Amino acid sequence: MKIIESFENDLALRRRTHRTIRSYSCNVKEFLQENPDPQNVTYEDLEMYLGHLLERDLKISTLKSNFSAISSFYDFLIYKKVTDKNPILGFRKRFLDTSCDSDRRQVLTVHQARQLIASLDFIREIAITMVLAKTGIRRSELLELKPQDIDFSRDIIIIVRKKRAKNLIRFIDDELHVVLENYLAWREARIRIGKCKTNYLWISDTGGRVHKDYINQFLQAYAEPIGLHDPTGPLETQLTSHCFRGFLVTHLRRAGMKKEHIKTLLGHSLKDEVWSGFYLSVDMEIVKNDYFRCVPRLIDY
Repeated sequence: MKIIESFENDLALRRRTHRTIRSYSCNVKEFLQENPDPQNVTYEDLEMYLGHLLERDLKISTLKSNFSAISSFYDFLIYKKVTDKNPILGFRKRFLDTSCDSDRRQVLTVHQARQLIASLDFIREIAITMVLAKTGIRRSELLELKPQDIDFSRDIIIIVRKKRAKNLIRFIDDELHVVLENYLAWREARIRIGKCKTNYLWISDTGGRVHKDYINQFLQAYAEPIGLHDPTGPLETQLTSHCFRGFLVTHLRRAGMKKEHIKTLLGHSLKDEVWSGFYLSVDMEIVKNDYFRCVPRLIDY
């Protein structure tokens, strides 16, 4: 469909990522299969389409992403003067506004995180979990890491650049340093026997790059027997890699790390801080020292 190609080109010109373009395009194509005349779509049509998606037992986050893509498509149609309204806005507010629902993710206590790590029996899983818990790195960023991104001389992990990222490094404290060294030694041994087929940091048992679903799969496999993951419960009882981002923020803050230092560490903008107009940047050495003072101990305790 030419309209889809034009929409994809518009997204590219607006500097959206390849992943976003692919996702939006797939969602819009599916929508147009059910509603081939988007100019004349009614609220009843949207209700039927939502019902169609609900039959697939999709999560609310997936539904929101789906309708965000469709809304973006309508904004594109308005820009191109194909239509003069975006029916998704009011519909989404009525049916997908879950602001009153519980969408809180689980935040482990330090004791629970220690318990989980102690239950892991393989250096790869230990290293991945430690990196998640110590750095707050996103799963997509974790999977993009390569061995050269680990700089032991400066004790930092260099994050692959993302469009919105303000800070591209994470710090390595002493216990993470030891764990990563042990993992890299295991990985190097795999290279020597021809069992490593990728340049990425995290390798599977067969030597390839680990699959993106593997991280949550092993976390949940270990977490469920010790009561840290309920696959049928609400979101706040389930454990995913993203939970460790909240874990780090929570415990750094409880230990007294300054809010602006946490935001800088995680790559968030400081433009909303009242003092930001008086400073060009935060001294990363100060952030590093504050982080080392506050980061929870997970193994050597």
